[in-house]
Amino acid sequence: MGFDFLNDRPARPRGRVRVFRRGRPAWLLCGAAAAAVLVGGCGDGGGGEGAATSPPAATATGSPRTEQPGSPGGTGGTGATGNLTGDRAERQALVSASKVGYGQAVDDAVAEVDGGKLVDIELDRGRGSDPVWEAKIAAPDGTVHEVTLDAVSGDVLRSQEESGQSDDDRKEVTDLITRAEVSPDEAGTTATGRKKGGRVIGAELDHHDGQEDHDGQEGRGGGNPVWKVEVVTPGDWNLTTYDIDAVSGDVLSESVDRD
Repeated sequence: MGFDFLNDRPARPRGRVRVFRRGRPAWLLCGAAAAAVLVGGCGDGGGGEGAATSPPAATATGSPRTEQPGSPGGTGGTGATGNLTGDRAERQALVSASKVGYGQAVDDAVAEVDGGKLVDIELDRGRGSDPVWEAKIAAPDGTVHEVTLDAVSGDVLRSQEESGQSDDDRKEVTDLITRAEVSPDEAGTTATGRKKGGRVIGAELDHHDGQEDHDGQEGRGGGNPVWKVEVVTPGDWNLTTYDIDAVSGDVLSESVDRD
């Protein structure tokens, strides 16, 4: 990943499969470009049991755990693995194999860093195709730690400080986590409120990119940070990504990947 804490993830083990596509944030691209000259910076509901309920306003850490409905089976129609192709079949296999939901994964990952706050988490495949939650947790000074959790047992597989972080990187992260008033759990609840029965498989705190929202208005989020929340829908196994204002909680945009 180089000096930038989220620019490119560490090299993945051979045989690892990506089940959803996350675009590289604009502010991280800026960080990567700056590295070529001088190290510097720029500019659910959960996945377990029970129905999600919207918690009161909270900061980006220490939020109540929000879980999602239990493991979706996929029985017949597009829900059956044999009738799906490509990324949708991969999503079904990965989500169905996972026992640890988004809410629990967020809580457990944040607990690994004193005073930590979530900046990124995703459900992915680890060695041997086992599902894992890969998280980025920021300490109060902006230092990012990488935490990997077994998505079946909940065990912590890795917890370490990310290498190559500059002072500007830490300032950038500190700015995001300080300004975010919507917790990752609240962002997940907002997203799954739009997709009933959906499962959150990823969330990332990022700068607003100025793209058009669902009402066709550009830049409605202004300069506020945003949560980019990825939700899989059992049955069709499509992936829906929501941009949620991390200050107001408004949904700024919604896009669906049906591949």
